[in-house]
Amino acid sequence: MKKRVFIAIDVPEEIRDWLEEWQEELRRAGITAKWVERENFHITLKFLGEVEVGKLGNIRERLRRVARQHHPFSLRLKDVGVFPPGGVPQIVWMGVTGDMPSLLLLHRQVEDQMAECGFPHDRRKFHAHLTLGRLKNHPAPQEEEFWAQFRGISAPLDVEEFLLMESVLTPQGPIYHVIERFSLGKQGKAGLANSGV
Repeated sequence: MKKRVFIAIDVPEEIRDWLEEWQEELRRAGITAKWVERENFHITLKFLGEVEVGKLGNIRERLRRVARQHHPFSLRLKDVGVFPPGGVPQIVWMGVTGDMPSLLLLHRQVEDQMAECGFPHDRRKFHAHLTLGRLKNHPAPQEEEFWAQFRGISAPLDVEEFLLMESVLTPQGPIYHVIERFSLGKQGKAGLANSGV
């Protein structure tokens, strides 16, 4: 049996409200996209893909090890942009700033520990972001002037934990379940979806 798994930083409810407001602003500006549901907002640290359930115990232990080495830190969600830069837009995202050294160290250690579990390092450079919507089959402006109107917006995000998540694909979109929460500087706390793992 396999689970589709990823590692991410969650966002609190008040930030979800704020992000939904900006999704609405983008709609009003004429952007048509498959918008991310509010319960699915997150910053991805590492996508593992289809993982044998039997491997999750080792993954969880290694992530607990990473979490114990870090203290909480502060980020800011800032600005709206599109991926890929200079190409046909496919993703609408919110950028991430703040204590980037702490975030990059956390990401690197997650990558290193997962590599020891058999998941290769991502060859692409890590660009921390939060996906707001996907533009597949929906054209969007490429002009810098258009996206400049969404620059300068920001909200604080305190990072006190990261999550191991399961993504269940459905015709209506993915549904995420917490497998385990890893509090920075502390032991991990089991989630609701970890029975038998």
